[in-house]
Amino acid sequence: MSLFSLARRLPTATITTTFLPWRPLIQQRSVWQEVIRRIPSEDPQKAGQMTFEDVDVSDMRIGRALRAEAPLRKRTKFLRHEKGWMRRKRLKMETRYLRLQEGVDQLKSYIKFKQENK
Repeated sequence: MSLFSLARRLPTATITTTFLPWRPLIQQRSVWQEVIRRIPSEDPQKAGQMTFEDVDVSDMRIGRALRAEAPLRKRTKFLRHEKGWMRRKRLKMETRYLRLQEGVDQLKSYIKFKQENK
């Protein structure tokens, strides 16, 4: 396994928040800070120099992080079982809400029309 294959994996730990003027606030992960760690050299001849950590160690660390995040990535519909009668009740409430929402939208457009044509 090479460092390049590790760099292509999904990053796991570091999340930074960036603001772009044409986009809303987004979260972006920094691959190089979390995949390829630099550690102090253990070689006495290279005292004070930084080296990259062992590839196998970083691979195991990334695997642990991905397994730890797996429950968070579950889709919400798989988190709990919904019984049939509860699903029908929820769908009835949703359709009623959507019907009422249509009436509210029509009322808003009528009020806007009346205000513009005084």
